[in-house]
Amino acid sequence: MLILWCFALLFAASQSSATTSELSAIVIDAQLNTSYVQSVNSTSEIIFLYSNVSQIHARAPARISVSSSEASHDSPVLVVVRQQRGVLSWQLPYATDRGSYTSVSRTLCPASLFKSEVETQENLIVSVSTSSHLNVAFTVLVEVESNFELKIDNERNTTVSPSQPRFFSFEFPLEVNTVLLEADSSDNTCMTISLQERNCPVYDLEGTVMFEGSWQTMTKKGGITLSREKFPDGFFIVLVVHGDDTACLTNTPFESSSRQKNVVFSLRKKISYDEYLVATFGAFGVFAVFYCISFIVAVLHQMSRRRQRNAAATTDVQNECLLEGLEEENETVADPRSREERLRRKVNAGEPVFVSDMSRSGSTELRRSAQKYLWNILTVATFYGLPVVQLVITYQRVLNNTGNQDLCFYNFLCSHPVSVLSDFNHVFSNVGYGLLGLLFVMLVYRRERRHLKAVALDPTRDTVLGLPQQFGLFYALGVALISEGVLSACYHVCPNQQNFQFDTSFMYVIAMMCMLRIYQNRHPDIHASAYTTFAMLAFVILIGMIGVLTGTVIFWSLFTAVHMTLCLLLSAQVYYMGCWNLDLGVPARVWEAYTQPGLSFKTRILPVYPKRMALLIIGNILIVISNTKKAMNCCCFECQIVTLVAHGINFYFSCSLRSCAITNLMS
Repeated sequence: MLILWCFALLFAASQSSATTSELSAIVIDAQLNTSYVQSVNSTSEIIFLYSNVSQIHARAPARISVSSSEASHDSPVLVVVRQQRGVLSWQLPYATDRGSYTSVSRTLCPASLFKSEVETQENLIVSVSTSSHLNVAFTVLVEVESNFELKIDNERNTTVSPSQPRFFSFEFPLEVNTVLLEADSSDNTCMTISLQERNCPVYDLEGTVMFEGSWQTMTKKGGITLSREKFPDGFFIVLVVHGDDTACLTNTPFESSSRQKNVVFSLRKKISYDEYLVATFGAFGVFAVFYCISFIVAVLHQMSRRRQRNAAATTDVQNECLLEGLEEENETVADPRSREERLRRKVNAGEPVFVSDMSRSGSTELRRSAQKYLWNILTVATFYGLPVVQLVITYQRVLNNTGNQDLCFYNFLCSHPVSVLSDFNHVFSNVGYGLLGLLFVMLVYRRERRHLKAVALDPTRDTVLGLPQQFGLFYALGVALISEGVLSACYHVCPNQQNFQFDTSFMYVIAMMCMLRIYQNRHPDIHASAYTTFAMLAFVILIGMIGVLTGTVIFWSLFTAVHMTLCLLLSAQVYYMGCWNLDLGVPARVWEAYTQPGLSFKTRILPVYPKRMALLIIGNILIVISNTKKAMNCCCFECQIVTLVAHGINFYFSCSLRSCAITNLMS
């Protein structure tokens, strides 16, 4: 006891010699849970001595509160708290970027948690001084922090502010390896939740809370998953309210100087390693069922075809010669004009007309053209995907090294980390894209093999039976589905606004290829080539990137205007079935057609193909409505592009299914 008194007097003497010779020290032998009201000026210093405080330990630390309504920024009240292994200091009023506070409360880190092998009793020295010549009243209270330790499923309610941060302690029970910290609040005040090792010092100020551990900003809801592997000795939960809301919300005005925030938080146990395995292999089991069903259906179908082939009669030799001649005619007539003349002859003669008769290319040429989609998408997926994988791995490493949970926008309340991945379950959820995409490619390969064998036995199969068979787009769709799974998994490694395009890029590809495939069935010659298609997709992704960076009203307006212009040009291309060129002579040709002599006013006004025109008008009206609605709200630009492409494919598919009904109604 005598030693501590001497130490306090020496400390006061050193302080007085550093300031002025007239400074006097007043030492008060203070007690816990007792409030002291004192006054201080430039000639005095108040020292509160808390000696051999046995009530303070690692499970019940001390919390000190100092307030002064008379302190000013010109002559602040200086508070220094000395522990045997650490020092805290601040001044009153406590200033932040947007305001100041006359009261400060801090929880002191227990001395036993400082990294030292020496164990001693807790002793505190609180020194209060000021440079003001007038007396400044202040209040000091040191009390034992009750309910400092947290338990599993034990909900805790507390209030924090920029000048009154709080932290709590948690140790893992023996049977628990992973826990989820869930926090809720009823207001939008910005706050940081920090998880730090149970060591001293504790970083519990707005400027230092990000120095150690993992941290996350929150307004109304937050959550962080924590494992014993990362915090073997437990952790501190540190709650710090910001001086303003710029770290959480952009373009939010500062509204209130009283920024107290009520927070309700709790810790609950996460799923175990065995439950991880059950969920993982359960998902594989579901997809294995699809593979088994596909295999069984393929075997049964093959057996049925074999029985039909054994029961079929032998083909007549004359019919074979006739069919071979027809196939030779279809393959050798490559000139579009010759094909048009042959088609006209068939129509005039009343002969049956096949889809292949309306094609300007042979089946072999069409198959080669379709294969270009496959090789183009393989090239694009490789060169687009590799940098994406490298980028998200870097994101994950930065997150693990810095603890900045704000770097990635996880669904923290249902994310389950495994190894280095912070959100393994959402990454793994994309395995279905890859497995089902691979199954789709296998089914397409099987169908192509069967078709080539059938064509070898019956060369006219491509010309007189059904639609022209082109498998390149089907292969490209399978590869696109697999690529979507890979890129979506990469996005979920570290989801944020900048890399959201990774999740949507191949959605554009899949949607556009589905639309092309539907259109290709009946129009094998006038659809866009592989090079044109991927050039347009590259342009769409470029626009998407610009939309992410500058999603303003001006950008939305420009995008809507350009998009509608392209839709009108494409509508003209579809309306004239590809027999239309965009050049400087368009106005002259339109005027010449309109002023052609001998035409009635009705003929000049009404479209030549009314049914086709009606469908195109309906589609363009829907696009205008969608663009206008999204532009007014300035919503997610990538979502808008996906929506437009999805609407296009749904509209065209619906029109294809209902074309007969629409024709009957309009005729």
